[in-house]
Amino acid sequence: MLLPDLHDAERPLQRIYAHLAPAGHAVVPLYVPPLPPEAKSATDQWRTRESVRESDGATLRLSEECCYDVVRRLRVATLRYEVIRHGEVVGGVERPWVLQWYSQEEFRRLLVEVGVHQTVVLSEDGKSVTEDPAALVFVASRPSRP
Repeated sequence: MLLPDLHDAERPLQRIYAHLAPAGHAVVPLYVPPLPPEAKSATDQWRTRESVRESDGATLRLSEECCYDVVRRLRVATLRYEVIRHGEVVGGVERPWVLQWYSQEEFRRLLVEVGVHQTVVLSEDGKSVTEDPAALVFVASRPSRP
């Protein structure tokens, strides 16, 4: 889900499958982030939280801004980390955090494309699923014989 390009996601899945022993399993958890208006963070407004570092009393600030591209199924967050001493920002970094989500059928097709022919889809509690829940787990299996 951290690789926003479908072709970039195929390569690691191919490598994972190639490394499975006969009858081995790969467990891949996935989730669909909550979208507006359900998600409190699903807004293009900056949200900030702070904590004080005990070792030196500096304030650590994390600010986050999220936007969604529902058509491409991308959640793009900008994360800004800052260190504040005596009311002044003395260090910081800003970076994007892109999250790609998949429908159950789309991820199943992706697994088939990389060579996986046996998959089980489970909910977070380990039960079978038929719908597209917010969180699911794929168990991709390699046959016991080639």
